[in-house]
Amino acid sequence: MKIWIRNRQKHIPLDLRKIRRAAQRILTELGCLEAELSLLFVNDREIQTLNRKYLHRDKPTNVLAFP
Repeated sequence: MKIWIRNRQKHIPLDLRKIRRAAQRILTELGCLEAELSLLFVNDREIQTLNRKYLHRDKPTNVLAFP
């Protein structure tokens, strides 16, 4: 199981170790031991840019998910 986490926002303090442990527990419970998961935390402006680039929606959103 591989988990990559990046925090590119400064507005909300995050405990990346706690997030990693939660992700590991979830993947384990789902039986996804060979899974790869990437989490990127960004601000509203950056999520809007990503949403526009990949989904052609020019507005911020809470989550973008890709297979």
